[in-house]
Amino acid sequence: MDTHSKKSYLKRFWWIFLILLLFILTILLIAIISHKPESENDEQETIQNNINDNNTEQSTDKKYPSDVIDCPADLAGILDYPFMPPGAILFLTPLGNINPPGHVIPIDHIYFESLIEDKIPLYAPANAKIVNIVEESTKSDTGEYIPTGYSISFLICKGLVLDLGSYTEISQRLQNEIKTIEGSCTYDINKEGHGRTEGSCNYDTNIKVTSGELLGYTQKKDNGFFFEVWAANYNTPVRTDINWNYAKDQRYAHAMCLFDLYRGDLRDQYFSKFGIYLSQREETINGKSVIIPQDFMARTAEPICGEIIQDIVGTIQGVWWGDDPEIDYQTKALAVVHYNMDPSIGIFSIDNSLTGTYPVIMFFPKHSGTINREPSEITADGNIYCFTDDYSAEKELNREKMEGKILVQLINDHLLKVEHQDGSCGSDESFISPAEYQR
Repeated sequence: MDTHSKKSYLKRFWWIFLILLLFILTILLIAIISHKPESENDEQETIQNNINDNNTEQSTDKKYPSDVIDCPADLAGILDYPFMPPGAILFLTPLGNINPPGHVIPIDHIYFESLIEDKIPLYAPANAKIVNIVEESTKSDTGEYIPTGYSISFLICKGLVLDLGSYTEISQRLQNEIKTIEGSCTYDINKEGHGRTEGSCNYDTNIKVTSGELLGYTQKKDNGFFFEVWAANYNTPVRTDINWNYAKDQRYAHAMCLFDLYRGDLRDQYFSKFGIYLSQREETINGKSVIIPQDFMARTAEPICGEIIQDIVGTIQGVWWGDDPEIDYQTKALAVVHYNMDPSIGIFSIDNSLTGTYPVIMFFPKHSGTINREPSEITADGNIYCFTDDYSAEKELNREKMEGKILVQLINDHLLKVEHQDGSCGSDESFISPAEYQR
């Protein structure tokens, strides 16, 4: 092809070369974008994947963002600021509380009680990341969902997560943050015992906070004070003698006492609050009726913070599950454990499948015989044991006192027979049609 022909060819088809050039530049640009450094959204996804991974194994090999510190071997003192002023707390309910129907088995969180009517400030307990905010709401008569509270998840160090709720109000900074995030919302939730239709919006976040930063408030409502806290250390191994497939909740397996993360005087102030007031009196102050709690019974048994997992293999003590176990308000389960306020008292809590209600038997454990025997002493010895309520201070636990008796027989390490019958316990009990629970 001569020079003249080449020039004529270029003049006629120059636009094809331009399109090819633009195509190549576009491919290069896409490649550059796809290999950009990890963004905050990528980091947020990494955090959530690590925390939400439904695996009860140790998580020391998980990958966390570089600006999240490793957890020290000794966690005491990793929290250095009171998330709630200790003086605002009337008492704390130790871990392992039982309160059916919502909580048939020992719970993994701590309840608070306060007499303060005004807003109570809530602060960041350490330099941390807020990795999740949940906004709870209640459906009004007009069908509108009205926000009623917030729960906040903190990543303190790699594998250590705190969940604090319920904030009745969060700071303007946090409000602005969740406005920029598309939440995952669920509505028309009806939980047994709540008496209302609820909604829940979940926001995955990546918010750095500074120790002592004001994050919101909590406040007593007409029907109570609902602040509660959870702590879980995913770096610690779980008990290998428990089948965690029954407890479909990784946090439950790794739960710990949040207040063990403080040290010194601040820890002591919180620990002095564990217990319950046994009575109260009503007084009129400045023309207003005021309830004055009396007779504080502190928990004195170690661990002061309470105990969740009480299973002892080879005995009936601990948690047993029905057909479709799930830690939820609908749990089909039973627990034969010790009272979280006073471990010298036994508790037998069971779902509503046997009696149609959620009975809680409280009893003084005996170390001989087959009636109200200490749960850790009942083995697969072929005997049928009987439990009946012989504890009178009902005000210590919001419970329905059971009529009749519960018969149990441990068949092996994994199978327990249970039956409710009328009447009182005797020395020669027998089953009619027992249910089976397993673990």
